[in-house]
Amino acid sequence: MIPHSKWFAIVLNLASMFCWGSWASLYKFTPQVRYEMWFVDFILGNVLVVLVLCFSFGQWQVEESSQGIQSDTFISNLKQVNWTHLLYGFAGGAVLNLANILTTGAVSLAGLAVAFPITFGTGLSLGTLSTYFATAEDKRPSLPLLLVGVGLAVVAVVCVSLAAAYKQAPLTASSSSSSASTSSTLTKPLVSPSSIAATKAVNTQANSDDGGANSSSSSSSSSSSSSSSSSSSSRKGVAVAALAGVLTAGWGPLSAKAMEDQPGALNAYGGCLVFNLACLATVCPYVAVLMRKPFSGAPFGFAEYKFYGWKWHVLAGAAGCINGLGSQMNFLAGTELGFTISYPINMCSPLIAMLWGVLYWKEFRGAGTTSFTCLAGMVLFYLGAIVAVFMAASS
Repeated sequence: MIPHSKWFAIVLNLASMFCWGSWASLYKFTPQVRYEMWFVDFILGNVLVVLVLCFSFGQWQVEESSQGIQSDTFISNLKQVNWTHLLYGFAGGAVLNLANILTTGAVSLAGLAVAFPITFGTGLSLGTLSTYFATAEDKRPSLPLLLVGVGLAVVAVVCVSLAAAYKQAPLTASSSSSSASTSSTLTKPLVSPSSIAATKAVNTQANSDDGGANSSSSSSSSSSSSSSSSSSSSRKGVAVAALAGVLTAGWGPLSAKAMEDQPGALNAYGGCLVFNLACLATVCPYVAVLMRKPFSGAPFGFAEYKFYGWKWHVLAGAAGCINGLGSQMNFLAGTELGFTISYPINMCSPLIAMLWGVLYWKEFRGAGTTSFTCLAGMVLFYLGAIVAVFMAASS
């Protein structure tokens, strides 16, 4: 089943944006889980839900879409796909998989409300233009309106970057224990279960030797160290999110080429499956490198996998299912609207992630009025970007 109604495609596109903005929130339900390990089950969930969709809805035969892309069934499409389009689809999956892993790492360092807007805003500004020029000339939307949408998204990224910077000021200035507690909840510590046990043993021995004589001094030192560590992690998270955004920008044009209106191209279901199989093939090499050179904490190995309980496996798999569902809806919307339109709409998913981060996870608890003013500006500019992109599609 491939949509042949523009309004139905718009609904799918917005639903996809919601899914892409929501999956990372499940990561925050698993405290002290290394995001590198978490991502393995996340990819398995992606592949599972896409396989189910391909062999169910993907087998429905319907008419051609208004963009002229053949809506043959999933199996018949795979039989006629050529290697060039397969390689484009695989490359798109490999690039976006690394971007998603880095995005999850950025969430662990800087928080959901900061990492997502920077990653997707950067990806939107760079990726929309590259996708535009990778699209056939007769299917390109209005470039001026598209540029307006991209410009508004860039301003939204600037707003959230300022919000993150202003958020750190009151947290760093305060050296009280309550401030340290608040700061520690803004981002999730990257600690493995084995190191937690070792740390507890060391702390117990240290407390026994010290006899509690310097408890006041230790509390003050811990508070200062916590504030400094939080600020450093946030800055590193912003840098990692920006790198993920640059990689995200490469996914749009590669997917557009894999599913272009030519013989041997992938359809929406085949394209999404190849994309997710590329993610499955590359996740272990990516994770292995990041485990040896982690952004935070000590290096570790796959042996840490056995320390985690069933809960985080389920949550990671569920997050993958949500993301996989969103990916499939994005591919379907792209066949009707064109990827130059569906891509930037999905890149506005930080609007959803920010609402999760601010309203549910309270990542900006204790921040000043200036931070919330910047976040409000981000919402307005992202909404303006969505409207401008839809206007570009209609013109």
